[in-house]
Amino acid sequence: MKFRRKVLLTATVALATCLSFAADASKRKIIIDQDAAGPAGTDQQSMLVLIQSPKTDVLGITVVTGDQWLKAEVAHTLRMLELIGRTDIPVVPGAAFPLVRRREEAKAWQERYGKAAFAGAWDDRWWHEPFVVPRLEEGQPTSKPAAEDAAGSHAVQFEWYYGWDNVRSRESGPLFGADSG
Repeated sequence: MKFRRKVLLTATVALATCLSFAADASKRKIIIDQDAAGPAGTDQQSMLVLIQSPKTDVLGITVVTGDQWLKAEVAHTLRMLELIGRTDIPVVPGAAFPLVRRREEAKAWQERYGKAAFAGAWDDRWWHEPFVVPRLEEGQPTSKPAAEDAAGSHAVQFEWYYGWDNVRSRESGPLFGADSG
């Protein structure tokens, strides 16, 4: 009887192990490219959905200037990952400045056509210098971003390692990251 239980237990453990490996293999590998205003805004929430999904394996997050400046958005993302216990996910900074419009151009546009409801990092409602990280409501992160300065090269490394057909990029940022390298 004990032998039978041992065989059954061993078979159950082996089956569970095989199923967990199969489940891991079927997870969609994702690189998130996101402007990441925080705390707890829609940018952060959309990342949380993918990170916590049993169907995805988030390989990294590339962050670009969007609603806030790059350094502040990277800090919000690092802190969010610390709070959920996922500091294993690398955060790679993309472009610090919009590639198309400078602040003076954004202001001139608004003077000509009227106040824009959304002006991103150029918006006077939350304007601060680009490389200043204000005090974060959720607390300052203790972890650091990846040393790379171009999000595109980080994504290419993952795609090369896992195979071009096996990695998907979820582009939700203003598409600065892929163009920054």
